[in-house]
Amino acid sequence: MDTELHMRAAIIHMFDTAILNRIRSSNNFGTTFLGVVTAAIAIAAGNATNGHFYGGLPVIAFLVPLFFIISFFYSSVGFGGGSSYIAILVLTGVSLSVVSSTALILNIVAASMAFTNFARSGYLSIKFTLPFLSSIPFAFVAGLIVLPPQNLVWIFGTALFAASAALFITSRVNESERSNFHSTVVNALMRAVGKENQTYSNNTAGNNFGGNKNRTPPSVRRVVLIGLPLGATIGTIAGLVGIGGGIWLSPFLILSGMADPKRAAATASLFILTNSASGFIAHSISKPIDFPLLVPLACAVFIGGFIGSRFGAFKFNHNRIRVIVACLVSVAGIIIILKSIV
Repeated sequence: MDTELHMRAAIIHMFDTAILNRIRSSNNFGTTFLGVVTAAIAIAAGNATNGHFYGGLPVIAFLVPLFFIISFFYSSVGFGGGSSYIAILVLTGVSLSVVSSTALILNIVAASMAFTNFARSGYLSIKFTLPFLSSIPFAFVAGLIVLPPQNLVWIFGTALFAASAALFITSRVNESERSNFHSTVVNALMRAVGKENQTYSNNTAGNNFGGNKNRTPPSVRRVVLIGLPLGATIGTIAGLVGIGGGIWLSPFLILSGMADPKRAAATASLFILTNSASGFIAHSISKPIDFPLLVPLACAVFIGGFIGSRFGAFKFNHNRIRVIVACLVSVAGIIIILKSIV
């Protein structure tokens, strides 16, 4: 047991030290926040055993405020936080048999709050979102598949690093670059379905595919052309690993020029909500639910998700928040992969 505890602490120490060193030379809020969170995770990793810290303090007393913070930041950009919930629960020694179902319920709670606030703000378009919800049956079927743990870890870790990179990129690219990317994607899909002679200009992309709620709605045909296969693909991955999948959908929508950050957040919130519900039904068939663990965490996520999404829908600059979320997603990927290695 002592070896396992030291191993957990060592996992975090490798990258936590670098973050804390950067805090000393930076006044950046995102860096400071990430350092505090990872330092808290390191404490849990090094001291949690049999559901308690040394000294008798229950782990849940640490998890509740941490999950509140995570849900606050994730929901502010329309996400549920499932990737970080899974990583932290695994790191603190929660049984793998209950991790996925617990994370999916927490995802549903946080995404519900995000969906409510972004819908109220006027950024949600059901017509735009509907084609992407082709993901729902795929999330359910994939949730029934039981992969070897090692394979699942590498799929999840790789997908998280890809999502983290995409989130970083979306906070840096300008409108022109998004339009060019969208034009390339749509023209490639046109060729794939045998419409080589039809091209799509980036000027049209800039006019039609912005997420601003006052802009002209995008072409239904083009949204369907992109949304159906993309939704099915993301839904499959999300169902396998036990999250909602919005961390992959939202960056694509922004990079492609199909939506601005707030429209993307609104779309992702409904996408995550429906996929998490579908995935939870599949996972709950064979996996138990730990209610003593779930109830306090769900309360924390409910409050954090409501407040965070409220600020995200009406006040926050999404580019800065996405950098913080990208860091959290990256940390989650590192935790999961290194945990499996050691």
